[in-house]
Amino acid sequence: MWIARPRGCALGPDADSLASRYLRDYYAFLGDYADRIAASALTTKAAVRDQFDQFADAGCDELILFPTSPDLDQLRRLADLR
Repeated sequence: MWIARPRGCALGPDADSLASRYLRDYYAFLGDYADRIAASALTTKAAVRDQFDQFADAGCDELILFPTSPDLDQLRRLADLR
């Protein structure tokens, strides 16, 4: 069994901005590494689907994504992908 690092995600027209702002703020104590974390956020439907597929291919049946916005619309957008 292996565990992947958590991935932040945001979808919609402001996805890049939402993810970047939240993740850089949350991980600010890590200095410049916060930029790398923010850059790894999933901000498109294709990127989220790709992660779903990669984990499923590896035998994973549960995947936890962390929305980077408290807006419930983010959860709806994620739910609509499956």
